Amino acid sequence: MKKINKLQLITLLFWSLSIGYNIQLVMAHDLQKNQVTLTKQGNQCLQLDFSLAPIDSFHQLLASALPLNAFFNEYATLPAETFNVKVQHIAALFKNNIIIIAGDGEFLTITALEMPSSTLWQQVLKEQRILHLSNASIQGHALPIHITMSACSTQRLSRVQVHVDPHLYPLLVIASAHDQFWLTQHIPSATVDF
Repeated sequence: MKKINKLQLITLLFWSLSIGYNIQLVMAHDLQKNQVTLTKQGNQCLQLDFSLAPIDSFHQLLASALPLNAFFNEYATLPAETFNVKVQHIAALFKNNIIIIAGDGEFLTITALEMPSSTLWQQVLKEQRILHLSNASIQGHALPIHITMSACSTQRLSRVQVHVDPHLYPLLVIASAHDQFWLTQHIPSATVDF
């Protein structure tokens, strides 16, 4: 049996760990569709920056009962005014179905919500419909849609509990580089300390 010197052993160990690490990154990337980053703003406010897969999110939030083909055919061809009403419905879902509770039990008030225009969202839907209908292998890789919202407390925030609309699951919650977790049907809320 051939002996391995220390340098070869260290190289082999490093190479083995690197391969395992890269595989985990790829697997985590494949699973990650929707995410939200929580950032404390001052002493009393919290900013939530959502990065959402536009097609999956729009489909789940508004028409989850429709098969994907029917969803594309119906929503990509809606008149702009009608589509805008649908996007406003999503805004209402975010305002009403995302609940943030401070450590003392206070429900935080949503003070701001910024979303892409309905025109941008419909353009992405139309582009993805074309790819879907042509059976393109890149279907589903649209750039994420970003939605930002702020919520404020009447008191200093040190802990919050976050609940989101179940249609956004699975949702990766990022509170810091070392505090990340998934919200799912089985884990519907997250508690974050600041």
